[in-house]
Formats: sequence, structure tokens, C-alpha cells
Amino acid sequence: MFDKLDPQVVFIVVAMVIAGLKWLVDRVRKTSQHGDEEPPGSGFEDLYEEARREIFERQDRESPEEEELRNRLGGRQEHAVPPAIPSAPARPSFVPTPSPPPIPGSPGTRPARPALSKAEQDALKRLQARKSKAKASSRRQTHSQSRVRALLSPPSSARDAIILGEILGPPKGAL
Repeated sequence: MFDKLDPQVVFIVVAMVIAGLKWLVDRVRKTSQHGDEEPPGSGFEDLYEEARREIFERQDRESPEEEELRNRLGGRQEHAVPPAIPSAPARPSFVPTPSPPPIPGSPGTRPARPALSKAEQDALKRLQARKSKAKASSRRQTHSQSRVRALLSPPSSARDAIILGEILGPPKGAL
């Protein structure tokens, strides 16, 4: 049975077993030396506290420029607490004031439309009627297109279309 195993696979398995045993022995030695095992994550808490202490020490130390500045201002001063930042005052609610009506003839007003002659009014009506007919026909066309899409969307619709074409189309003998 072991004759068919690849020697490389056997070597990797043996190496993994040895590494696992070494890890286990190291773990047992560590717990026997330290007594009780530390809870997981305590190392991170120690690192956090150490970093926090370093930050406070840096903040407590003064740079030479600050010391020189304090000497110029009249002696050494202890760390002064900066004044508290006042909270932002509440904004008054915005109450829009009505704007006065625009002055006729000012640049912001629209000019009055000129009166159209009878021929121009007729032409405008024809143009609007033509646009409304075009919109209605495009609506009908899009409606019929959407109906066709709805009919042809299922997979069996191609078969149905062929059958309907044969039934409703011209007779085969008439050709």
C-alpha cells in the first residue's frame, strides 16, 4: 500500500508532523516556565499602553523653540490649559423674505411676446397639430413595439410565431 505513495508527499507529511511536535513541545515549555498562561490579546494591551505612555512623554517634553519663545515672553510658564472652544451658536432658522415685484423694463424681466398675425397664428396651429400627431403615432408605435416584445420575450415564442405565421399567412398552394 505504501509502495504507491509519492516520496515527496511522504517527506512533506513527515516534516509537518515534526514541526507540529516542535510547536507542541515549545508551548508546553513556555507554560511550565511562566506558570499560568496569559489570556490571548494581552500582548496587544501591553503594546497599546506602552505606545500611549510614549505619546504622553513626547507631549510633556518641550521643544527648544517653545522654550526659547517662553523665555522671550517673560519667563518660563507652566503648561497652560488652552481655553475651551465655545460651542457653535444655534443657527437661526432661515426665513425667506418676499422679494419685491420686478420693475418693468429691467434686465431680469422677460419682454412681452409680439402679437402674431392671422397667417402666423394659422401656421403655428398647423405646426402644433403636426407635432401632436407625430407624438400620438410614436406612442402607438412604441405601444405596439412593447406588445411585440412582450409576446416574443418567452423562449417558446419563436415556435408560436412560426405556427401563427403558417395559420394566418397566405395559403401554400396559392404561391
